[in-house]
Amino acid sequence: MDEVVARMNASESLVQDLQRGGRMTPLKTALANLEDWPSDLGRPLFADRVVVRGFGAQPKREAINDGAGERLSWGPSEVEVETAFDDLSLLGGLLDRFAWLDQPKVKIHLPVPRWLGPEGRRSWRCTLKLSGHGETPDGRTAYFKGWIETDWLLAADQDLEAPVAEQDWRIVRLAARKLEFTANELPLFTEELDRAVPNADDRERARRSLHEEMVVEFLTKGRD
Repeated sequence: MDEVVARMNASESLVQDLQRGGRMTPLKTALANLEDWPSDLGRPLFADRVVVRGFGAQPKREAINDGAGERLSWGPSEVEVETAFDDLSLLGGLLDRFAWLDQPKVKIHLPVPRWLGPEGRRSWRCTLKLSGHGETPDGRTAYFKGWIETDWLLAADQDLEAPVAEQDWRIVRLAARKLEFTANELPLFTEELDRAVPNADDRERARRSLHEEMVVEFLTKGRD
């Protein structure tokens, strides 16, 4: 039972460190720079050689909004290969479809991360969700989201009992799950509050942020 609890706690600590400790920042920066992901920025997170199942070469195309936009969907490739990190390019030409990306995200997503093997705490699997919105070179609003299964390994010379932030976890396997790209001549999101809340007073209250007002008041007047 003690080992089960230790594995649960260690997994949660690893999630927290990856999400909040800044390790994901290079992967997000590579997306924002429209670099060939994960790019050289992601090197500290990867082993020298990585087993990869990429996305399929040909996407499924779907017209949306009466032809004003399109959605492309990729599934996983049928093959899994080992490659050097320097040759790693998981998103193919997806990022070439963007002129810019605004604050892309890389987050741990469902299913719940788990340890690989019935014992031990050195091999761990989680799914990363990548997403971002921006604009295509021809001025269309665009959005993408993708899911990638990742296997992480802690080398044998690393101390299991050390704080997670001091451990050198590396990605040794990437397995593509799904990738979607949507481009539209119309905005993806529009302001509909006027229609949803016709009353002007109710609409004003809906737009207010009491929390923001309290923070502003504290910063400008201080605490009495």
